[in-house]
Amino acid sequence: MIRLHLLIVVLLLALTSGCSELGDRSSSDDDSFDDDDSANGGTSDDDDATSKPDDDDSVGDDDDSAGDDDDSAGDDDDSASVDPGLAFVQRSYCLNWDSVNFQSPPGFVDILGGYGINLADYPLLLSPTAVSILVEEILMVLAATQLGTCSQDTSLSTYNLTVSEAGRYVAPHFEVGPSDINVGTQLGTLNLYDTVFAGDFTGDAEQVVQGSITGQLDISAYSSFLCSSSLGWTCAPCPTGVGTCVDLVATDAIWDHNNEGPLLVVP
Repeated sequence: MIRLHLLIVVLLLALTSGCSELGDRSSSDDDSFDDDDSANGGTSDDDDATSKPDDDDSVGDDDDSAGDDDDSAGDDDDSASVDPGLAFVQRSYCLNWDSVNFQSPPGFVDILGGYGINLADYPLLLSPTAVSILVEEILMVLAATQLGTCSQDTSLSTYNLTVSEAGRYVAPHFEVGPSDINVGTQLGTLNLYDTVFAGDFTGDAEQVVQGSITGQLDISAYSSFLCSSSLGWTCAPCPTGVGTCVDLVATDAIWDHNNEGPLLVVP
């Protein structure tokens, strides 16, 4: 039986063991002592003074201007027009759970937090093993990590996401699936149907951005609780016609290159 430390394992743990969000991520602020928005800076060098040549909001040297903006199509690593070539092949990418937006099922993070479960302890690894630019196909495998790290747990099996059908690749975007994943865990077998992994490689192949994970999660064993109106979960028959499933929709995911080479394929 395939054993894989997957997102779904975490959900199962939560269901068998409620509620706080994952820790907020802080960001640096230009409103520091030398910030052009502070009283000390005045208007002589204000980042918001459009008439000043050093204004970050001016078109002359603004990071948000089309001329040299990291968000512009011309030189932006996040731009869909940047082709990473073949640099991502045989690299492994570690999922940053803090970046993920769970759109479905509602309250997912709250439920996990209520049980003291931190998703950051359960990263996943995604590794493209081959790509054909001409026919727009990509092959990819998935693996679990050692707890709280981005290093592969070689005691668990890898999962070939493209064993039955190659994924689609149009630079820099990939989409792999749908496929059915049966995951064996110490708590039983977990079924995820029509699973699709998607995202965009950055121009330097250091990240996958705008990632998503979608599928149908079989919650038959817990449907009497999870399908109650109080949780707002929309339950429906699984694609097989047997059991009860709920949509799993995770977006905005970022996967980081872990600099540890390709995944070791474990049966």
